[in-house]
Amino acid sequence: MGGDRIYSDIYETNPPASFLIYLPAVLTARLLHLPSEFMAAAFVFAEGLASLWLSLAIAVRGGLLKDDAVAMARNAGIFAIFILAGICFAQREHTAMIALMPVLFVYAVRAEGGEVSGAHALAAGIAAGIGVCIKPHFALVMALPFALALWRTRSLALVWKAENVVAVAVFAAYALMVVTLFSEFLPYAQILMATYMKANVTLATLISDATFVAACLLMAASVAAMVLNRFHALAASLVGGSLGFTIAALVQSKGWINHFQPGLSLGFLALALTVTPAVQSLARPKSAPALPKGGALVAVAALMAAMLTPMTMGVAHQLSMQEIYPGLKAAIQRVAPKHPKVMAISATLGVPFPVTRQVDGHWAGKTQTLWLMASARYLLDKGRGDPQKMRDYIEMDARMFADNVRAEKPDVILSATGPHEKKIWQNPYIAAAMKSYRLADTVSGVQIYVPEAAYPQAASTRSSR
Repeated sequence: MGGDRIYSDIYETNPPASFLIYLPAVLTARLLHLPSEFMAAAFVFAEGLASLWLSLAIAVRGGLLKDDAVAMARNAGIFAIFILAGICFAQREHTAMIALMPVLFVYAVRAEGGEVSGAHALAAGIAAGIGVCIKPHFALVMALPFALALWRTRSLALVWKAENVVAVAVFAAYALMVVTLFSEFLPYAQILMATYMKANVTLATLISDATFVAACLLMAASVAAMVLNRFHALAASLVGGSLGFTIAALVQSKGWINHFQPGLSLGFLALALTVTPAVQSLARPKSAPALPKGGALVAVAALMAAMLTPMTMGVAHQLSMQEIYPGLKAAIQRVAPKHPKVMAISATLGVPFPVTRQVDGHWAGKTQTLWLMASARYLLDKGRGDPQKMRDYIEMDARMFADNVRAEKPDVILSATGPHEKKIWQNPYIAAAMKSYRLADTVSGVQIYVPEAAYPQAASTRSSR
């Protein structure tokens, strides 16, 4: 947006779709002179409503939702999309879930032999293609429900339905665009595969994550309810989508909450649809049939999940503390000029962002963080990967940082105090680049460095490392 070329002037750890999906919101924000964050959230909110409307329209036309069940599905969908997302709202995974949801409803209708209009199939296919473009792993979200539809219908004709053909076409067009317009990403992707993609947490850490466990419980409850009562095509398709997102999170092996969140939301929606007959019976006990077998127990479990799962998303923490590092914003404003140029010695995004935006600063780094050094050092310490290549990557990132400091002369360099950062500081290129900077303050474990010449009042002795 500022004239710099991605993957050449600015190095991004994700493929082009990861930032292209936000481009319309950023352009609109600039046109209306509004914050990009606000406009991105507004766009995702509108996309969520459109996705839910399309999904329900598909289900109603296909005969899978009728009467009060439509209203209950709509309410559950609003909760799943907008409430359960919590602090993951508008992240790529959340956006991908919104994009992929309509095609899950299409597959459910196909599985039951219902009717899907050409317009609905086209819209669902386009959205699904965009969802898979965000991360190819998300093809699993489509694959499992589609396999279920194939099994139910025993017809390979489903392969050539409009939603699938269009989704593949969208992804193919995106792949062609990457090769032609973002060709710098291809060699860069090899570095990503050798470092960032391999710096993963253990399986034990992944499966003990609260969001992963909650998603699995919701999926299990939906399956149990269908076993006890009757098969529910929509719920089964959504369970398949939830499982696809959850497997994708395990494949990525980062253990981040935003990776598990889509599986949680779709799992909740699946359970809500499964227990709809039971809830209707409770609401109208005289006019409705008897509660299905096991329905009361499952309905209570769904209610408890609805109340408790948002707390696993960190909503309370988000509402009680707007800054990731309390006091950091005020400290930067105290020691730096207005609109400061900011860089960071950090292995995580939380140190430089969102505080750079909060102080109305300008990010001066070529990369978001020193992720390449951190990933390569992590793999080197774990004895994984080619040791010489890891050392080469460490030197590459350190040189880039040093060159960036000399060229941009940032007003503020933030430094985290974790084990990764301690090793980063030991690199001679990093140490040399920081010789002209002095420690001005330490707030919430983040050190703030400023140029010694510009700010002689800053502490004259750098912290020991």
